[in-house]
Amino acid sequence: MDRTTTRRRDSLLRDIRLDLRRTLKREPKASEVESEFRIRDGRLYGSWCAAQTNPKRRNETVRRVLRPERGPGGKKPTKSLPPLAVAPRPESDSIGPALLWPVGKWQRGEAMPRKPFVHRFLRTPDGSDDLFLRSLSNEPILRVRATVGGEQVGFWPVIAPGECVELPWQKNPRVLADATDNGHRDAILAYEGHKENLENLPEPQEDSSSARAASSVSVETQRKFDLLQTKLREFTESQIRETEKILPVDLDAWGKMEIQAALEVRYVGSNGTQPASLRGVLCLTRRLNWFRFIAETGDSSEIY
Repeated sequence: MDRTTTRRRDSLLRDIRLDLRRTLKREPKASEVESEFRIRDGRLYGSWCAAQTNPKRRNETVRRVLRPERGPGGKKPTKSLPPLAVAPRPESDSIGPALLWPVGKWQRGEAMPRKPFVHRFLRTPDGSDDLFLRSLSNEPILRVRATVGGEQVGFWPVIAPGECVELPWQKNPRVLADATDNGHRDAILAYEGHKENLENLPEPQEDSSSARAASSVSVETQRKFDLLQTKLREFTESQIRETEKILPVDLDAWGKMEIQAALEVRYVGSNGTQPASLRGVLCLTRRLNWFRFIAETGDSSEIY
């Protein structure tokens, strides 16, 4: 490593030490400083590891860089360090514009074209079953924690600029039960389709032997076709009977009923010192999936 890179590394290590002192309210260990260094600047950390492959030597380097903060000669000072003044936590740590925003599967494809996504010609106005957090920052976002319905569902040490990470909202069983009507949603949504298919199935007909002989279709082929139609009819009728046991009284009202789940995303900017958060509600109907996000600031956007 050249002299300029070494100075930048040492300066970052000292900044990390001060930040960890504020967070941990104690003197951080060398291993904790190195771990945070790897998260904040992976490229610089990688070049350092390539130049110094021995972990023990890297640990000694961290101690040497932090030694002036401990006292002359690397020894602890005779007098203890003054107590760290920790600023009171503000009522709201949402400062500035949001750096993360929830999006759907198709929106994720717009942001990251290299990822597989639904083609624009196949897009439907049915919202999205899958949710993603999209980074709106030009710099890495650190220590991201996502909570849906009051329960933490995800943690990411760092999210790169412009990256979309999947938000596993299904990890909250209460939200999953509300969104899927305790697992009955797919069966209820397929009910009308089953009834339509049953109406369109032709009735089995008994053809005379002379008509069968005149037909271009062989007797064996026609028999197999009739058997297949009979099995399909029996299966469709059984699906309809099972669904009618759990079918809501007003199917239209059931499909339009809006369900909301609170979303809170906490993160730290690239400088590693300023915490921030995004709070709001995710809106879902059982026909439209997740279709809107409303932030506590009043801003809202569609999800698709």
